[in-house]
Amino acid sequence: MKALASEMTASFGKRLRGLGIVVKELTGDMKLTKTEIQQTQMIVTTPEKWDIVTRKGATDTELASIVKLLIIDEVHLLHGDRGPIVEAIVARTLRQVESTQNMIRIVGLSATLPNYLDVA
Repeated sequence: MKALASEMTASFGKRLRGLGIVVKELTGDMKLTKTEIQQTQMIVTTPEKWDIVTRKGATDTELASIVKLLIIDEVHLLHGDRGPIVEAIVARTLRQVESTQNMIRIVGLSATLPNYLDVA
């Protein structure tokens, strides 16, 4: 998963650089400073790392509080090992929206999702 995050960071970074959008990776191997967070418009991370970020306080809470769009890829894998983590992230994000009244758009992506109405 970390390798995929690294690959996606490089791909998005290359494509969005011309628009002035800075893309950074945030995984167990990669940390971001406060300055990097302020200069970044897009973060690519793993479900496990984002779960940790949204549970912690201090700098990580600031990061979680500035998110405006959360895109979850491979949402059809909810029944797998990462499913409970993704569900917790979505629930925590919805709770954050309710308590802060700051809107966060949540988008789930999947190439194959036979029960898309149930997921919606």
